[in-house]
Amino acid sequence: MNRSWRNIFTAAAALAAGIGAGWFFLHQNREATGPEPFTPEQRARVDLGQMPVSAALSDEQALAVDRVMPGVVSIQVQRRRMVKEPVLKPGGIEEVEREITEPGVGSGAIVSREGHIVTNWHVVEGGTDAIFVTLSGEETARHATLVDKDDQIDIALLRVEVRRKGEEFTALRFGDSDKVKRGHLVLAMGSPFNLRETVTNGIISHRERRVSDTLTAYLQTTCTINPGNSGGPLVNLEGDIIGIITRKLLGPDENASAEGYGLAIPGNDVQEVVDRLRSKGRPRTYLGLQVGDWPEGNWQRGKPSEAVMVTGVWKQSPAEKAGLKLGDVIESVNGQRVTSGAEYRRATIGHNVGDSMKFAVRRGEAATAASAVLEDFDKAVPPENAVQPATVRGVSVRVLRRSERNLLGLAEPIGLAVEAVAADSPLTAALRPGMNVLDVATTDRSVVKGISTPAEFAAELEALAATGGMLRTGAMGERDRWVNFPPLK
Repeated sequence: MNRSWRNIFTAAAALAAGIGAGWFFLHQNREATGPEPFTPEQRARVDLGQMPVSAALSDEQALAVDRVMPGVVSIQVQRRRMVKEPVLKPGGIEEVEREITEPGVGSGAIVSREGHIVTNWHVVEGGTDAIFVTLSGEETARHATLVDKDDQIDIALLRVEVRRKGEEFTALRFGDSDKVKRGHLVLAMGSPFNLRETVTNGIISHRERRVSDTLTAYLQTTCTINPGNSGGPLVNLEGDIIGIITRKLLGPDENASAEGYGLAIPGNDVQEVVDRLRSKGRPRTYLGLQVGDWPEGNWQRGKPSEAVMVTGVWKQSPAEKAGLKLGDVIESVNGQRVTSGAEYRRATIGHNVGDSMKFAVRRGEAATAASAVLEDFDKAVPPENAVQPATVRGVSVRVLRRSERNLLGLAEPIGLAVEAVAADSPLTAALRPGMNVLDVATTDRSVVKGISTPAEFAAELEALAATGGMLRTGAMGERDRWVNFPPLK
């Protein structure tokens, strides 16, 4: 190596050593004195004056929350139910029945100055003798009583106790839920996990979401919904109730997420129920018809629907007696043109038992007419206690209530609720109290039978007693799953 290259390498080494020494000195000095302060000029800041729309929207949401929150309540119930437990006694193990109390939480909205509160029926069901309501700004709960309920739509009307003469409450008003559009901003208010006065925001992601047999087409929202939100109001930016939150859904399998998939009963449907329940004695009407927009999928193509199509006709209902059939396209009701499910509801809502409903129907290429007389729902549909709980192979089961079926998204009628399982039952490994039994199937699931009564459950188990089989089970907050049961003989 010649002298010039030696000089270059020597200079480079000296430079590197100098840089290293300098870095070491600065590092040691910073450790001794601490990091340099982060001055305000270095912090990121957005000038809201440059974003007037965003600033205004933020303030408007805060104003809506401030106006609505005094009308939102937290609801606590104490549910009592009987359970059977094995107890060791002289002579062996004996099953003893005892009463247990289970707490439940939910939300509600005040809808009258007199203290009427609307919530979901499933929030207070089973605990109607011990309902307590905590108002915004109060720390002690008040007792509330059940005025009436409509389990068909899953709505209950409560009335909170008055603590002083002439006391009035902050009442929320209903907005027109038929005017709600996909993309509209909404706020969900309530007490998820008993965290009072919680607010989440989102949009309306679908207007008429049907998830079961129910007569209700739900509003679907991206607002975060959790246990305890049920019964709380879904409001627009004007602070009007456009829905009552009823539930969130799980994904179709264990790997799927359904976050941002919340459902609310449309405010127009709720208001009609509340008016009827407050009037006392006005029976709920029954037609027995389910409809959907026609042509199907038009909204996905950005086109409006043209009519409504019959998607369900209940047996022995006024609709069936009138000759309406699955697949019929209804163009008008009582001379009023209907081009969507919302217009159909507006045309049929508010009528009384005994009123005649006239339908202009297109069936294939033929045009026809049908006339149905509205009946009293509670007289036309057998009461839910018509089939009493029964014990099948050591398992106490009862027919699912309408509100429970709606929450599980089940077609009516199907499903049994498991209330107790005996210690010596052959189904102890498959079932537990609180579960629902929906189907019985062969081991390979080549034959699947839906069950709706304890007698059907007993018959299907007897048919598979020699081989065993599978049960499709479901529970609130859980995905449906198949479980095996062994031979029963």
